[in-house]
Amino acid sequence: MTREELQARYPNASEGFLRRNADPGDSGVRATYPKRTELLPLDSKASGKTKGGGRVVQRDKVTYRIFAIRPADWDNNSIKGLQDLLVTAGFLRGDAWYQLEGSIVSEKVHSKEEEKTVVEITPCR
Repeated sequence: MTREELQARYPNASEGFLRRNADPGDSGVRATYPKRTELLPLDSKASGKTKGGGRVVQRDKVTYRIFAIRPADWDNNSIKGLQDLLVTAGFLRGDAWYQLEGSIVSEKVHSKEEEKTVVEITPCR
């Protein structure tokens, strides 16, 4: 749009808006920043060692068995800190979605002495 067409359509437009969007050779208002088109979500720039182009990574399966007098719903157990600690200590290679598969099992016990959390780490096949 030309500057005059923009002023006619947007009479209260700022000078910056008119300067950025007025272009005699352009047929419409353009975006300030061009749209990214390099990658789609979940695409990777892998070397192509596999047919899909992604890396083959050995995944680990982690099962958290939480023994408690009053078991919580599985989604109320806060294990994020424990999982980060396992990565920092070197028990897990990482906690990204392509490295880890997990589950939480809550079990009821009858005394405070029996309360504990057991972490089982096994490689996925």
